[in-house]
Amino acid sequence: MAVFYAGIDDDIDCGNITAINAATKVTMGIWFKAVGTGNQGLIMKTNAAGSSAGRQRIGMSLSANKIVYSVAQAQNSAKLGSITINDGNWHFACMVYDGTQGTPSNRIIPYLDGVVDSGAADFNTVPATAPTTDGSLYIGRGVISGAGDQYFDGILDEAFLYEGIIISADEVARFYNSKIKYLPSQ
Repeated sequence: MAVFYAGIDDDIDCGNITAINAATKVTMGIWFKAVGTGNQGLIMKTNAAGSSAGRQRIGMSLSANKIVYSVAQAQNSAKLGSITINDGNWHFACMVYDGTQGTPSNRIIPYLDGVVDSGAADFNTVPATAPTTDGSLYIGRGVISGAGDQYFDGILDEAFLYEGIIISADEVARFYNSKIKYLPSQ
């Protein structure tokens, strides 16, 4: 079921999913149709509000109409997507995190609409394990201490999270191609 978010204070709080704390392999994805611009959370697990280490997080958000794929311990570590998304259409974002990769720049594989965003730029060193946080996994909200809440403005659908599982590029493409025709038009 697709859910509309007004960009003010709407989110789904999935609780503190501890299975992804210190995980080395995580795959997550979500369908979205953005209405607003600016910083917006898509799917993210982070520290509880008010935590001093507020930059610890794993998830995806929108910043300046581009996807930020984040796995951050003590510093802001992420890949910034290269594709601008401001067309009002449905899109599918997927992040495959594999901390076992020896080269930090290979630990996040960012996908948009079923294909790797090969132009995504590294921002600091991606850690070998996901952060251990005490906060919830949110759909439609990113929580970063000091930066405030970042709520999604638009429609979200079909969020998923796999701990310990890495899906292949073919599986991401298959998921994208099988779902695109069933999305609501509004």
